[in-house]
Formats: sequence, structure tokens, C-alpha cells
Amino acid sequence: MKAIRCLLLLSVLFSGLAVQAQSAHKLRRMADEVYKKGHADLAEEYYRKALIEEEDPRTRYNLGNALYEQEKLAEASKEYEEALASAEDGITKANAYYNLGNAYLLQQKAQEAVEAYKNALRLNPRDWEAKKNLAYALRLLQQQQQQQQQQQEQQQQEQQQQQQQQQPAGGQGDETRRGGERRPDSAENREERSQEERPREPEQDRRDAQEGQDRAETGADRQPKPASDAEREMAERLLELLARGEQDALRRALRREAAPPRARERDW
Repeated sequence: MKAIRCLLLLSVLFSGLAVQAQSAHKLRRMADEVYKKGHADLAEEYYRKALIEEEDPRTRYNLGNALYEQEKLAEASKEYEEALASAEDGITKANAYYNLGNAYLLQQKAQEAVEAYKNALRLNPRDWEAKKNLAYALRLLQQQQQQQQQQQEQQQQEQQQQQQQQQPAGGQGDETRRGGERRPDSAENREERSQEERPREPEQDRRDAQEGQDRAETGADRQPKPASDAEREMAERLLELLARGEQDALRRALRREAAPPRARERDW
């Protein structure tokens, strides 16, 4: 009797799992259909319900696409990362890395976008769109690094100016406290004052500037330029869109068809 009960329990368990799998599959199909019709918000709802029934990296990936279309970029990035953590087939992983790179670009996270596109190309070296967007991400990263360096230099200059403005005030205060009295100049006093007033050799400053320049040049050397005129033109176009803040146009320019093409559905 115990053996029969165990078998019955296992049968009920497997039946329940089969029902959940069928329910998840049905929800995914419904989500795919409404997504293709442009209802990303409704697709998001169905994908989330499907994940409750059954965890699946492809559903995570499609949920990320639905969030991406709604410009919920941080949430989309999270879902792509979740899909990558459990995906096994190269197609899903390559597409997830590509779309993750797009989501990072729209958030102006150039460094993260570069890494995502590189990973996509490792899985699919012939992906032209990933190469194109990688070229753009590298240029954006270089631009951000230059802006950061300029800001740091400006802050240093402002600090130096403040220090220079404070030094004369301090010297006058010392003279006032001494009542305007000065000691007779001896040879020793003149030598001490001469050493104090002698300008410091800016060797360290020059070394720091040279090292910064070397680092910038090295970084620029490591950043590959677009391989063709088409890549350069596309990169310029994307930079212009981002500079004007046209997020919708940029998203369309970077967009890959998120719903799985019919040729790929059999692989899934």
C-alpha cells in the first residue's frame, strides 16, 4: 500500500508540473502575440505570469524586451542579466548580451555597454549590428573619459587659485600681528627667506601631466576605430542623436527585433 501511495503521489506531482508547463507555454505564446502587435505593457504582464508558472531564461529574455520597449531600461537590464545567468544556448545568450548593451547605451553606461557587446561578439563574431554598436560605445566611452579628465583638471585649477588667493592674506596677517616690525636682515635670514620664496620646481606636476597624457594616449590606442565608412557614419549619427537627447530615435536606431523570429522558434 505504501508503494501504491508513493506512486499515486508522484503521478499527481508530475501531472501538476505538466499543467504548469502547459500554462507557462500558453502564457508565453499570448505574450509573444501581444508583443508583436505593439502591446509591450500587456506582454510584460503575461511574461511575468509565465515566470511564476515556470522559470525559463527565454521568458526572462522576452520580458527584458518588453521592458526595453517601455523604456524601463534598468529593469530590462536586470532581466537580461537573469536570462544570461541561466541560459545555455548561444543564440539566447548572444541576443541577451546585444540587447543588454543597447539598454546600457541608452542609460549612457558606456563601459558596461562595451563589455556587453564584446560578449555578444564572442558568441556571434559575425554580428554586424554588435560590431557597429561596439564602435559607437567605444567612442562614447572615450568622450566620457575626456570629459571626466577635463572636470578633474578644472577642479585642480580652482583649488590652486583658492590657495594662491589665501597665501597673501595669511602673509599680511602675520605682518600685522608682528606690528609691522622686521628683524634686521642677517645673512642667515636672507638665505632662509630666499629658500622659502624660491618657486618650487613643478617636476611632479609635469610628471603627473605626462603620465595622464600617456594614459590617455594608451587608452585611445586600445580603442579600435570603426572599420569602415559605414560604421563611422552610423557612429556619428548615434552620437548626434544622443547629444540632442532624442532617446526614442536612438532606441529605434539601436533596436533589434525583440520577439524571436520564426526561423528561431524551432530552436527554442
